[in-house]
Amino acid sequence: MELADGGGSFRVRRSDSVAEVRISGPLTLTDAPALRHRLSRLVDSGVGRLSVDLSGVGEMDRVGIVALLVVAKRLRSVGGRLRITAVSAECEQTLRRRHVFTDELNDCRAAEASRAASDELPSTT
Repeated sequence: MELADGGGSFRVRRSDSVAEVRISGPLTLTDAPALRHRLSRLVDSGVGRLSVDLSGVGEMDRVGIVALLVVAKRLRSVGGRLRITAVSAECEQTLRRRHVFTDELNDCRAAEASRAASDELPSTT
């Protein structure tokens, strides 16, 4: 499913209680309420694990951060988790400056470094 509102869009892929969301464009006052509403509905419908790809987000403001925090809190209240799987440099800077999702950002960067290291391994064939 793809939804667009304002200047951004987001795609949702769902399988049972797991969903992956890829956000493109700004995550600001214009777009964040629609995203928060849609992600909250996913949680209400039984999603417990939510992976969020922020690599397409160039601009994020306080409203965008709050939208993600609200959804993360709802997930925790039902024993679930929000995980950040990719993040743009601009978005990461905003989140780190606000001291939110620090563990998720660190996990994301560690996974990226691991993938890059495995890509550099010589072939055994």
